[in-house]
Amino acid sequence: MIREASTSTLRSLTPEQRASYGLCVLTTRRWIQGLSWDCVSLWIPRAAPSKELLSDWQALNKRLVNDKSLVSYRERATEWEKFLACYREEQQALQTTEIVQSKRGTPKSVPMSPVAYLARIAQHMPVTVLCWEREICPDETHPRCHRFELVKLIEQEMEVAK
Repeated sequence: MIREASTSTLRSLTPEQRASYGLCVLTTRRWIQGLSWDCVSLWIPRAAPSKELLSDWQALNKRLVNDKSLVSYRERATEWEKFLACYREEQQALQTTEIVQSKRGTPKSVPMSPVAYLARIAQHMPVTVLCWEREICPDETHPRCHRFELVKLIEQEMEVAK
C-alpha cells in the first residue's frame, strides 16, 4: 500500500497514530528544518524534483500567484502540468536511488529508480511518501505537490510488477 502525507500532518500525530503510516519516506531534496527523525523511516532526496526544476517552478508560481486574473489561474494550471511532465521524465530517467536511513547515516546507493524501489517496498508493507507542502493550498481546488504524482508513479510501477 502506498499513500502520501504532509510532514505537518505526521508531526501532529502520536507515535501510536504514526504507526499506521508504515514506512514514512521523506521525498524532499533538503532536510526539512525542525523535522525529527522520529517521524521519518527513510529519506530519498532523489524522489523529489531536481533543484533546478523546483526552482523554476517556484519562481514561475510566485509570479503567477501575484497575478490574480483568470488567465494566470489557467496559466498556472497549465504550467503545473508541464512541471509534472518534467518531474515524471526526471524520475523515469533515474537508474539509482540514494537512501538515507538515519540522521548521521551514510547514503546507501541502490541500483534502481526511487519509483521502482518504493514500489517494491510498498508491495510488502504500507509506505507513506512525505513532503512539507500542505494537503491543499488555500487558493487551490487540488494539491500542488510532487508527492501526489510520485504516488501515482509508484502505483503504476506496482501494476506493471504484478
